[in-house]
Amino acid sequence: SGKRQIYSTNKRDVVNIYEFKYANTKEDFKAQKNSKILGFINGKSQDSFKYFKKEKFHLIVGDLPYGISHGNKGEKKPTSKTRNPYSLLEECLYEWYKVMKRGACAVIAWNSFIISRHKLKHVFESNGFKVLSDEPYSEFEHMVDNSIKRDIIVAKKV
Repeated sequence: SGKRQIYSTNKRDVVNIYEFKYANTKEDFKAQKNSKILGFINGKSQDSFKYFKKEKFHLIVGDLPYGISHGNKGEKKPTSKTRNPYSLLEECLYEWYKVMKRGACAVIAWNSFIISRHKLKHVFESNGFKVLSDEPYSEFEHMVDNSIKRDIIVAKKV
């Protein structure tokens, strides 16, 4: 377990990676048998391919911005925030596709009051992903408060 940093190809940008080692049993962990590493990456998602080689990840999980204080700034309009996460996701998916293994999934939570499932499905599919739409994948929507209805979308790299 620990923190490490990696640099982009231009050697100026840095990403922090927090890694946690785990195993099914205490004995496996001590013997380093069948142990795995879970990593959390703190960096700009739109730059994924600057930091990681092709087909590295099995899973990408995210929570799209859903409010004014958590708005996103896209590359197209870097000075203004928006509540709509569509442009941010559109910028990220091209990069994610390059760093995800074949069969890997992206699991994204978002506020469905701001953007429809249909529109998110379209942006994923136009970037080469297959959105899983059958149950249970279509059954996660829930009200958080009057302005937030959370949902998740699961998309697979095919």
